[in-house]
Amino acid sequence: MQNNYIKVLNPLRGLAALGVCLVHFGGLGLFGNSLISTIFSKGQLGVYVFFVISGFIIPYSLYHSRYRITNFFKYILRRSIRIDPPYFVAIILTILLSYLVTIRPGYVGEGFRFNILQLLAHITYTVPLTSFGWYSHVFWTLCIEFQFYIFIGLMMPVISKSSFVITLFILSLLSCSSLAHFDRCYYCISTYSPVFCIGIITYCFKIGKLSTTQLFLSLFIFSGIEYLQSNELTIPVIAVATALIIAYSGYSNSVLDFMGKISYSLYITHGLIVTIFGFIVKRYVMSIGTKFLFLSIELSVAYAFAYLFYYLIEDRFIVISKEITIKNGKLQ
Repeated sequence: MQNNYIKVLNPLRGLAALGVCLVHFGGLGLFGNSLISTIFSKGQLGVYVFFVISGFIIPYSLYHSRYRITNFFKYILRRSIRIDPPYFVAIILTILLSYLVTIRPGYVGEGFRFNILQLLAHITYTVPLTSFGWYSHVFWTLCIEFQFYIFIGLMMPVISKSSFVITLFILSLLSCSSLAHFDRCYYCISTYSPVFCIGIITYCFKIGKLSTTQLFLSLFIFSGIEYLQSNELTIPVIAVATALIIAYSGYSNSVLDFMGKISYSLYITHGLIVTIFGFIVKRYVMSIGTKFLFLSIELSVAYAFAYLFYYLIEDRFIVISKEITIKNGKLQ
């Protein structure tokens, strides 16, 4: 195992993915307007955990590969091979399920309509630039991630070589862009830039560019910007907590490690399980106890499907992507 491997990342990914699943599985659709639903809704913060992790691990990986700007297109190709094929398969499965839902007996509503432009918008991550909706709402975060891949690929040489003051200035400009609001800004990286910057700051600390004092000062600055932007305290709190865990924890757990390993597959496919199980919820009135049993079964099916999806599809492209090298070594 490589010395630069961060063991705690998979447990964090596993918990973040579970949180997002609980939002969609145990939200208003199952438990209604209740305290249980409110608690489960906090699982949406898992998205921000993923953003902090990306803000950290992408530059951290590039740093240990001795990345240069001349490697930009190979880097983007590698990310594309790693992320896109599973995403494309999830899109196809979502379209097929949407079609099957509309042709089932007793269906009431508008029939399924396939639009090639909507499909192309998904494949090219340009849905926010169109009037189309997402096939599955969870796909929106992949659009944000792709924007971040481009940003960090272009800015990595500056961030890695510049002094702390210059790096902080550059990241602050990006972070403050979150304060600007415009149409569909929800789907643009500027809205989440303070959270990504918290991850980047953690990367700078882990490679020795920042002292402990500078780390905490930077986290204070960027969490403050995030709070001003979102007016929501839980987001900067969870972002800073994630950063500190990455910075100082070496925790590892076999169960959480497995959950983190399949977290991407779970994230992009659990919407299919939500749709399928949603019909059961609509047909049966259940007690609270039965609802928890139902939720357990739904989660089990989602994890089983994600496990198969990972080993049949995602893992194959992970192997292929690792074969892409850059001039100064392999991307991690």
